[in-house]
Amino acid sequence: MSKSIYPAVAIRSTASLGGDLALLGSIARAPSAVFGTLLVWQSRANQRARLAEMESHRLEDMGITPAEARREAAKPLWHA
Repeated sequence: MSKSIYPAVAIRSTASLGGDLALLGSIARAPSAVFGTLLVWQSRANQRARLAEMESHRLEDMGITPAEARREAAKPLWHA
């Protein structure tokens, strides 16, 4: 029947370990999140470039005016 002399220390270290593991998990996921964001931005840039090059009759087929296409193509890639 052994009891710890310092129970508060044991509880604190366990809580600290859980916090450390959560931090490590979020750090480990960060490169994946950054890569995913970059892929989304690249996709937007490609779509907007194609939209800017599209002929007006094709835009009309999609229900988009040339002015709307120019506005969308002019958006920065980080704007949805």
